[in-house]
Amino acid sequence: MLQDIREIIYGFASENRIYSNEAQFQHDLAISLEKLGYDVYLEVLSINANSLDEFKAKNKNERIKLYTDIAIKISENEYIAIELKYKTEEETYFVNGKNYLTFHQGAYDNGTYDYLCDVKRLEDLVNGKYIFNLDKNNVVLKGYAIILTNDKHYCEKRKTISPWYNFSLHNGRTIQGNLNWREKGKEVDIIGCDKKRAGRENPLSLSGSYTCTWEDYDIGCKVKKPLKFMIFEIENKDWWYYQSLFMT
Repeated sequence: MLQDIREIIYGFASENRIYSNEAQFQHDLAISLEKLGYDVYLEVLSINANSLDEFKAKNKNERIKLYTDIAIKISENEYIAIELKYKTEEETYFVNGKNYLTFHQGAYDNGTYDYLCDVKRLEDLVNGKYIFNLDKNNVVLKGYAIILTNDKHYCEKRKTISPWYNFSLHNGRTIQGNLNWREKGKEVDIIGCDKKRAGRENPLSLSGSYTCTWEDYDIGCKVKKPLKFMIFEIENKDWWYYQSLFMT
């Protein structure tokens, strides 16, 4: 599956596909997976309860709803979950006689946090914390967190220790464990006074270990802001049991 996804993205690059927004990227990936024969679903809902009745009985503040960008149904109750992020700076590309425009997609410090939130949600799904697609019998075998960007700040290591340093995705870095914002050289759990981080104040705790390996999204010509992509693979703790399903 990982190689299929990687080859699809390489194919997008070779066809000079430069997107204006994340929804276009999600649509193209879903269509391409379908063409390979996968059973694909979009925006799949998961909830923090053992049944719909239990979920509806919860106070609204206790309810958690997760929407997965792309889900691939492997068998009756087995899925693979995919989350995407498309984080760009504004830039015009002129490729093979045609103009393409990317837009500013928000601050990169928030963007790195958002991507790692995707990783955390996928960990929760593969470890059975939520009911996937509203059926308690469903199992998420694997997850893939994908990010595509033309913003070098995602890929390069900062020279100084910044507040978002622990969420950095710079190439070669291994990410694991507890991740907090930093303030004046020390770890903090919450920085409530920073309105720019609204909704992103809480630390993250990852159960897996992930090494950042960025790959070129090569559109075949030299550009000022080249695109790169990265994929984290999130495995189910019982993956050894299910692995044979993909060999048949």
